[in-house]
Amino acid sequence: MSMLFTSYVFITSLDERYFRLPLQDIPTVEWCKELRNISEPRNPVCLISGPGSGNTWLRYLLQQATGIITGSVYKDESLLMQGFPGESRKDGSVLLVKSHGPMDFTSNLVQFDSVVLLIRNPKDSILAAFNVMYGLHLKLKENVTEDVIFHNMHNIHDIVAPPSIFGEFGGNWSRVVNCFIIAWTALYTEWLTKYHGPMHVVFYENLVEDTRNELQAILDFLNVTVSSWDITCAIHRKSGLDNLFRHVKKYKYFNPFTKDMYEKMELAQNKVYDLVK
Repeated sequence: MSMLFTSYVFITSLDERYFRLPLQDIPTVEWCKELRNISEPRNPVCLISGPGSGNTWLRYLLQQATGIITGSVYKDESLLMQGFPGESRKDGSVLLVKSHGPMDFTSNLVQFDSVVLLIRNPKDSILAAFNVMYGLHLKLKENVTEDVIFHNMHNIHDIVAPPSIFGEFGGNWSRVVNCFIIAWTALYTEWLTKYHGPMHVVFYENLVEDTRNELQAILDFLNVTVSSWDITCAIHRKSGLDNLFRHVKKYKYFNPFTKDMYEKMELAQNKVYDLVK
């Protein structure tokens, strides 16, 4: 199993076959307005983030506020069936295009001319990404135990790795965390220092705490005008993804990180955040 977790960028190169999951009893999203394409297609805008950074939630908020479909360089069929019809669409007909990849990877897939960069602290993004990777492992191996939280069997985003998994890793868990930290730092450092086009940086934590102003700033960057009611509707429904990704906080008191890991994550976070300043 550990081979699945030795690379943080594993998620960035997944083929759509990994997402062909059972589609029965899939909950649906109630949208503020009917979803549509951009009325006047333009050069794509990329939404860049590391895995586990809230990319899907931001896409959800933008679709709620604008009614415009968001795209992705990937094809997650569970998202495709749950209110994200732009999966695998990478052209200017969508509001923006999701990618977890570095510049070369993304540039080979999307002819973009501006970027929204979404940053989440490494600790929380590592855990979120690890849960997805663990879910992929279970889906591929069909190795489901009662110790794993499965609320919707069709959705890998709905899986939380139990504490026993981290114990089984032993010293490998430390290597996994180090790998994540290195790749998290490299991804954001590259985009912040080597991309010279228009960029708007969004901190996930700010988006959670001040959704209205952060969402408005993103829309201003995208040059998309919406009404105050549109943003209010999006905020009113901002927890709507809970119907799709019901992560129960069964293990909220469990902490898999050591003091050394915290120190390394803090150094990485400071390095990246200093580049934003």
